Amino acid sequence: MGLNNISLLDNEIENKPVEEPDAPPEQTQPSGTNFNEIYKLFLISLQDYELKRLFNDSPEAADDLLMYFLLRAIPLFINCQKDIEQYHQNELGEYEFNDTLTLTEKTILSDLMVQCWLDFIISDTTQLGGLQDTDFKRESASNNLKEKANYADRWREKVNQKIINYGLKNTPFAEWAVGNYGL
Repeated sequence: MGLNNISLLDNEIENKPVEEPDAPPEQTQPSGTNFNEIYKLFLISLQDYELKRLFNDSPEAADDLLMYFLLRAIPLFINCQKDIEQYHQNELGEYEFNDTLTLTEKTILSDLMVQCWLDFIISDTTQLGGLQDTDFKRESASNNLKEKANYADRWREKVNQKIINYGLKNTPFAEWAVGNYGL
């Protein structure tokens, strides 16, 4: 048995044993940011009919695709203050980061997913091969691909600026002022 529970009843001291648990409680992985939170931010950032059709036809395949885009985005967020390379499956089988991310960190990750998605769309081999029958279609596909590449470049610049701003916001300038650079 364990500790005694001492209580005063009618000026008497009564010793009652305290029941101990049979086994220590199971250690569960701490809850962090669920991947679904990042996926939702990603999905509202773009309009892709093929992606929507994939969600309707095969939700499991769509979830896998989103996870691959997120896994490709994670290493691009090089100055994240959290350890975003560490994640686990929760009791529902959903993936989540070990750390809880801020809204800014979630947004940057979702924007990096869009960047990966744009790279995926641009590298579509049917667009690169010029598989159309006529010169008009070939020129049209070429212009379309060029516009997509320009949009991807503008998106990349926007995301890179967000990453720079995030890094500056988390830079300890007060420490630097006194020569402590954290090296």
